Amino acid sequence: MENLPIRELLENKIPQFLCDKPEIKQCPKGILQLNLTGKGGGVWTIKFDEGVKVTNEETDCANCTIIMSTSDFKKLIPASQMTWAKMFLDGRIDFSGDLESAAETGKILYKYFESLKSMAQASH
Repeated sequence: MENLPIRELLENKIPQFLCDKPEIKQCPKGILQLNLTGKGGGVWTIKFDEGVKVTNEETDCANCTIIMSTSDFKKLIPASQMTWAKMFLDGRIDFSGDLESAAETGKILYKYFESLKSMAQASH
């Protein structure tokens, strides 16, 4: 899963996984912008509203923006919550905007990454 291209992960895998999960209803409605720097990076808009829609574009109306390197983002896929916290405390994840929404959205995405990790371990 870590070798999956970022675009495929964000635009296809995350929406497919979240579209029918009850957790998506717990996620604050709004727009999260994810700015990934480095190789394979880019800007993605993730809209939470009766589901999830991800597009590879910038927005002027994001409730929250998360900025991090592509390599750090990929490390989060198999990571523990402690790794997420450490990256934040080390300044490797930068937030702006509504931090409460970012935290709630992060919890939902963490559940998604936990599922990916379980699937990857089961396939070995």
